[in-house]
Amino acid sequence: MVSLTLVLLLVAAILRIFSQAVAQPAFLYHSCLDDDRDNYISNSTYKANLNHLLHSISNTSTEIISNGFYNSSYGQNINEVHAIGLCRGDVQLDVCRGCLYNASYLLPELCSDHKEAIGWYDHCMLRYSNRSILGVVETSPNFTMWDVNNVSSNYADQFFEAVRRLLKGLRSQAAAQYSLRKFASGNAAVSNFKTIYALVQCTPDLSEQECNDCLLGASEGIPRCCDGKEGGRIARPSCDVRFEVYPFYNSTTNSPPPAHSPTPTDPHRSPIRKGNYNFIVVLASITFLGLISSIAGIYIRAKRGRNKNENPLKLATLNWEMRYKIIEGIAQGVLYLHEKYNLCLNHGLKASNIFLDEEMNPMISDFCLKSLHSLDQIPKNTRTNGAQDVMHMPLISMKSDVFNFGVLVLEIVCGQKNNCFPNEGNADNLLSCAWKNYTEGTASKMIDPTILSNCLIFDEKKTYCILTALRCAEANEADRPTMASVVARLNGFDNHGINSIEMPLFEPINRGSVYTISMAIKRHRLEDSLPT
Repeated sequence: MVSLTLVLLLVAAILRIFSQAVAQPAFLYHSCLDDDRDNYISNSTYKANLNHLLHSISNTSTEIISNGFYNSSYGQNINEVHAIGLCRGDVQLDVCRGCLYNASYLLPELCSDHKEAIGWYDHCMLRYSNRSILGVVETSPNFTMWDVNNVSSNYADQFFEAVRRLLKGLRSQAAAQYSLRKFASGNAAVSNFKTIYALVQCTPDLSEQECNDCLLGASEGIPRCCDGKEGGRIARPSCDVRFEVYPFYNSTTNSPPPAHSPTPTDPHRSPIRKGNYNFIVVLASITFLGLISSIAGIYIRAKRGRNKNENPLKLATLNWEMRYKIIEGIAQGVLYLHEKYNLCLNHGLKASNIFLDEEMNPMISDFCLKSLHSLDQIPKNTRTNGAQDVMHMPLISMKSDVFNFGVLVLEIVCGQKNNCFPNEGNADNLLSCAWKNYTEGTASKMIDPTILSNCLIFDEKKTYCILTALRCAEANEADRPTMASVVARLNGFDNHGINSIEMPLFEPINRGSVYTISMAIKRHRLEDSLPT
């Protein structure tokens, strides 16, 4: 039997070894600034002061929460460290804190022996230095990004004149704002073209004239970086300028981001970029709590036994409305990748790669995005580890994602992990049991009892989701719907009810466990909520 002491020692060892190894979202751009003659060593006083200062970001509330600007110093003389953090003026305060928290962990890892460094996320910027940086205008290092789409030559002159006028007006607004917030956003319509959206911001430690000059210099660089492009961004340590043809910012700091964002601005990479859609975001794939939960689970199961019906956390906290929101969000995210970029997620579409933010919006982790495949670039002999291995089908396709989505929906609605489902008759996993109940006319029996209600229409909608999942998991790939059809089915229930669904055709090949499913809610995994 596993002793509690051994478990705790193992947890402590993991925390010690991997304390700096938790995956953080990648920066859009970062720079390690000082030269080798002025670097610090790992056990130096400067390093200790830097760690103390950056650690204070995670414990700071008033400065960051009140205005999105962080400024602090720590230490004395040559070992004094100065830091500035700035969040984009339109983001919600919890997003701001989370962004700066991630930056405070990642930046010193990337610039491990440099006394001065800076890193940009989409929602924030963090920099630190061994010199005073507050109230000092910094124009370098800077980075530029541009949209992959070009403005039609018929409207190019008119388009960029509108961009120039819009940025000029926003520049004046931002520079004139009060000392804690120098930010402005707005849009302008272009005749016979799209609406232009723009955002400008300065660090609030600058004067009105300094902010205006910094933004003017950045704006004047747009013709060089972004000529002919539908969007562009120039970011400097002291100011930031960006324009797009879609609403990439929040109209108020208390409203959620737009549901969809077209082609994001990108410097040199593919059009998929981290952070530009509210339901697809690259998040850290490993959390300490996940590691601890897994290890602690060994001890708990050793003490309690492997009871298949054991439920250590309350599934009732994840009610039906939350679950349906998760299902819809994942469906829309996959559809966006299919239609916008002709990409499929392959075996990456599984719940261990799906994370949920505080509002239960599903996000796809970097493990999942790394498995993206362009359908124009997939070798003919490529096999996936998901649906196609089960079905003995040789090629990766978007229908693979549809199959994997079906398994996800079953797990969410039924509250069970596919490969840990209690054996019922000849059904050795959740998918097989769902098909068995469907053929016997008892599909509603699969619904998680914790989300059953006294309202027939609500429970019918849950059954509808199960039937939709089974349609997605058809053995014959040609019989599976497209993701566009799946999204339409999910939306169609409210208009047409359960009779609107085209019923599943054939039971898939029973191959036992198809997936190990887990989800993370903040730092909790739904995997730990499901019977094991």
